[in-house]
Amino acid sequence: MAKKVSSSCTLPKISKGQRMMIYANSACGSTASIILKDDKETYATIKKGELSHLSRFLGQEIKLYNGGSNLRLEIEMEHPSYDIAIKPIVTFTDTVDALGKSHGGVYNIAVEDYKNNTYSNLSIVIAVNTPN
Repeated sequence: MAKKVSSSCTLPKISKGQRMMIYANSACGSTASIILKDDKETYATIKKGELSHLSRFLGQEIKLYNGGSNLRLEIEMEHPSYDIAIKPIVTFTDTVDALGKSHGGVYNIAVEDYKNNTYSNLSIVIAVNTPN
């Protein structure tokens, strides 16, 4: 019997006032919900409602981070025919200019939803920078 499962990733490298640009793609056969939020505000909600395995762009959002506590990415998935287990891998890369000054960075989140460990089921990118 299928069940809805969820996972959460904290995003500690994002500071108040920075612009967050989130992009999501899917190649999973389950439904999915991707929510960027803190304890006060939801910044983005991107959903995949169909069970197709076809790779596709799910959506994008651009928001300024208002500095609430516990900034995180919540992922929820469900499939009617098989049990899934969300396993995210989270990396962060600084965006640095030629003089060594940081201008933000990029979170890459690769998500596995089953047992084959390809980490290709959801691809989420959160690019962060400070507006001028």
